[in-house]
Amino acid sequence: MILHEADFPDYFINKNHPDDFKPSREPIKELIFHKLQDHNRLILRISVKIRQGIYIPFTFVCDTGAPSHIYLNDITKRLIQNRIFYDDSDNQVMTINGRNYSVKKSPELHKDTNIIGLLALIRFKMYFTDNGFDFENLPDFF
Repeated sequence: MILHEADFPDYFINKNHPDDFKPSREPIKELIFHKLQDHNRLILRISVKIRQGIYIPFTFVCDTGAPSHIYLNDITKRLIQNRIFYDDSDNQVMTINGRNYSVKKSPELHKDTNIIGLLALIRFKMYFTDNGFDFENLPDFF
């Protein structure tokens, strides 16, 4: 299913929170259960540490249909390029809490969206609550 502006809260701009991409001294972690008429979206806003004491928040759609770990749009990938490296198998990865997560370019149909895929949702131990969703193992920032 293609992601549209309507899949995100009304106050979002171009599928991103208005404060995304802006460096801050404090990490941001926000879980958004966006209820729609025909379907719902699970959205995670989380910061990536780019250097000591500096974090940048990004919006990610939690997508169990995305088979890998993390998918990044071009803006996000450019802003956190210092956190992405190649592993021994020549795959792009990012280390989060001492574990490597594969990093892929967001699929063309979702090229303007960041996605947390199934493998990362499993590692972060995503679960559902009466009021939405949460994680057992989600760090405060990436």
